[in-house]
Amino acid sequence: QQDAFLLHMGLGSIPIVAMLFTWFHIWLALQMMFLPVEFLGCCQIKPGIGIGWQGVVPRKSEKMAKIACDKALPHLMTVRMIIGRLEADSMVNAMEPVMLDACNRVEHRIA
Repeated sequence: QQDAFLLHMGLGSIPIVAMLFTWFHIWLALQMMFLPVEFLGCCQIKPGIGIGWQGVVPRKSEKMAKIACDKALPHLMTVRMIIGRLEADSMVNAMEPVMLDACNRVEHRIA
């Protein structure tokens, strides 16, 4: 009877041990993806190469940023589109004092 109890306890512990192992495994994978932000180790030859570790996401951040910019730029407004939305009269009224001041300063420097 005691042997049957130990057998059932052993079999019942399998899902609990598997759950704890899986939880730890996923937690460790997330830690290794994002931490450390800076390379931790020695003999770093170039980013990501050396004896040590740097999180995968921080190590690849420059490459991911370039890809994101390349994907997003075609969907952003162009300079021509922005200029097309500006109203000429309000632009002239806003820039007139600044341009007059700049012209006066240039004139005084030259003269």
